[in-house]
Amino acid sequence: MENLLNILADCKPHSMPNLTALLTKTPQQIEQSIIALQKLGLNIKVDTIGVHLQPQLDLLDFQRISTALSTKHIFIKSVVDSTNAFLFRNLNQLKKGDFCIAEYQTAGRGRRGRQWFSPFAGQIMLSVYWNFAPNILINGLSSVVGIAIAEALNHVTNNKVRLKWPNDLLLDGRKLGGILIELAHQHNGLLNVIIGFGINLSIGSKQQIDQPWAELIEVLPQLDRNQLIIEIMNNLYQTLPLFEQNGFSFFRQKWIELDAFLEQPIKVISEKSEIQGISQGVDNNGFLLVSTKNGLLSFNAGEVSLRKQ
Repeated sequence: MENLLNILADCKPHSMPNLTALLTKTPQQIEQSIIALQKLGLNIKVDTIGVHLQPQLDLLDFQRISTALSTKHIFIKSVVDSTNAFLFRNLNQLKKGDFCIAEYQTAGRGRRGRQWFSPFAGQIMLSVYWNFAPNILINGLSSVVGIAIAEALNHVTNNKVRLKWPNDLLLDGRKLGGILIELAHQHNGLLNVIIGFGINLSIGSKQQIDQPWAELIEVLPQLDRNQLIIEIMNNLYQTLPLFEQNGFSFFRQKWIELDAFLEQPIKVISEKSEIQGISQGVDNNGFLLVSTKNGLLSFNAGEVSLRKQ
């Protein structure tokens, strides 16, 4: 099935005889694979011209992105298991700020191992390699990445995007995107991280998404995916050095301004308990502050999940 998707990823028509020859499969087997891909939300058409995959939006433009971000090494993949996983496999050849972006992920993941679903060419799915001096505290890093992305999106959406602690992007209270940061073990004496994020631009199909979700095309119907990528990455490249120099406290006020749940009744859920209270934003480490009947409590992003009451 994945081999078929790799062939169709150019979004051009392919005849059934050509596909059977390339894949050494019968027409019936290829038809079964097409049905399976369609069930995953991929828009594959079969007509007299042939079999062709229809992208949600314009395809990624390597020349345009690489020209705008010329100092970085950019990997653009049609199909990949996940952009984070791709960078992990290629750590030895990466320099700070290099990134991978894909049209489609077969095994995308979100925070706490949740699966990340995507159409073909309907999102921004991107992972960037970064490193910090070994003595740097990276508390609140994912929230700072959220701020950088939200600022770039708000520049073109008239301030429609808000943040949910620790790192969800919201549009009208619904999930627009998320961030996944993983430590990368590299023998260079530095603190290495892979910063991955996904943003819904045009989803098309609602199947397999188990929470209220949003797509940017709702408020930006003429969106330019390639330009959005350029603007987000430029803002991220400006933001991460500031975080390295100043820590999360430098961004605390920006978070408060973007916090969708500030002063709202919330519940904080862990594996063992559920605590209710009023969100008081974050402290200088990026920890969630909650006013409860037992006083003001703080929570680390790795420990809990946040929900509105």
